[in-house]
Amino acid sequence: MPKAKAKKKSAAKKSIAAKKTSVKKAKVTISPAVVKAQEAVDKLQKSIITEKKTQQGLQKKAEAAKKKAAKSNKVADKNAVKRARAGVTKSGEKIAAMRIKVADAKLKLNRVSADAKAKAAIAAVDAKVAARAEALAAADEVALAKATAVFEAKWRKSRAAATKKKLTALTKALKSKAVTEAKKAAAKVAAAEKKAAQKAKLAERKAAAKAKAALKKVAAKEKLATKKKSAPKKKVANKRVAKKAGKKPAKTKPKVTKEQ
Repeated sequence: MPKAKAKKKSAAKKSIAAKKTSVKKAKVTISPAVVKAQEAVDKLQKSIITEKKTQQGLQKKAEAAKKKAAKSNKVADKNAVKRARAGVTKSGEKIAAMRIKVADAKLKLNRVSADAKAKAAIAAVDAKVAARAEALAAADEVALAKATAVFEAKWRKSRAAATKKKLTALTKALKSKAVTEAKKAAAKVAAAEKKAAQKAKLAERKAAAKAKAALKKVAAKEKLATKKKSAPKKKVANKRVAKKAGKKPAKTKPKVTKEQ
């Protein structure tokens, strides 16, 4: 049991370590939409810078044309001044339009950046929740291993007590049955012995009665024999008396007395 618990705990710790190493910090990635919007802003800003340089050149030409026209007071030089000033004005209008585009591009960049930040925040939250879920799952595995070990110990203890109770009851029942069967067997043996003793006693009585009857017969025969010895003398005397009287003498039967 202790070895099994140690193995379960070590396995749970290994799983926690593996899950911790698997959780990595989410890399900060820039959204392609943000990159594209930023490139548009940068391009427009570069265009403005280029246009400003062009405007500065036109302004220099206009100043030079103005100075030349003031000196010469010619119509051609005055027209050149007008053309130079128109070029500067056109360049300013172009820069203003570019600035409006830059403002729109910046608004778009801010909007796209905000969306990207929101998505990144959600992704970070998801990553944190996933990492937390893995950590909780690992902790649950450890708690489950401990709870399983405790439950197993309690279950084995209660099961052993129940098994012991069943075995005790079974032993008691079997012993009671064995004692009852032994008593029945002993009673049968005692009854058989009693019956055998009664038969032996009866046989003994019968043998004694036979012996007694045999002795009576022998005594009767001896008595009869003694009577037969004394009987001839009486018969002769009776014959003589009968001859004188002219009658046959009557036969006398010997009396046999029964002795109890």
